[in-house]
Amino acid sequence: MEERIKRIAKIYKGMVKNHSTYMEGWRNYPLIQEALDLFSEMPLRYGEELTPYSRIFMLEMMMENLQEEQMPRLSLKIRDYQQSLFGLISDEDLEIDMGFDHYEGDRESYVRDLKIDDIENHRQKLIDYIDLNISTEDWCRKYGRTLKFDPIERTEEWENAIYEVEKRCYELTKNKPKGMGFCFEYWNVKRNVLAKYGIEWRNPHMMNPRVMFD
Repeated sequence: MEERIKRIAKIYKGMVKNHSTYMEGWRNYPLIQEALDLFSEMPLRYGEELTPYSRIFMLEMMMENLQEEQMPRLSLKIRDYQQSLFGLISDEDLEIDMGFDHYEGDRESYVRDLKIDDIENHRQKLIDYIDLNISTEDWCRKYGRTLKFDPIERTEEWENAIYEVEKRCYELTKNKPKGMGFCFEYWNVKRNVLAKYGIEWRNPHMMNPRVMFD
């Protein structure tokens, strides 16, 4: 059990590093899947280190280092799992949180005032994102996204390929200068790599011709 907890801690550190390193966020896709698998396999409670309460927040810290719309179906599994854990939080779990000692309301209100609303908002955003009956334009308006993007990015086909695509793009561009104009070179490489997966992609400049990119 201790080895699994150490592995979870290592995954978190790795995700933070990848997220902060230029163009390496794609490395986090399999890590978050591994974290979900580990949490799902382990007992519901294991001392103070592993409770429904602590799992919610450990996963939340990990999700802060993941671009959820790149892996929307996997991200939705994480959000569903987090939401399911709220109903399993016990009084004993809350005793580890110093904030609960000073909370003026009741236990139910405290649990509700945790990040459950934020998680539900994340869930709904992802549900709408993968619902192709909702147009990309409507989704952008609802969630305040200003730049248009290719609807292919919302498909399962894209999600299944994107890790290997980003990995290949990184390999092909890692030694290129990352100055002005690099985005166009990167998008061209990405478009070509995606084509090998049978995916025709319109990059941000194609979708937003009046916007200046550098």
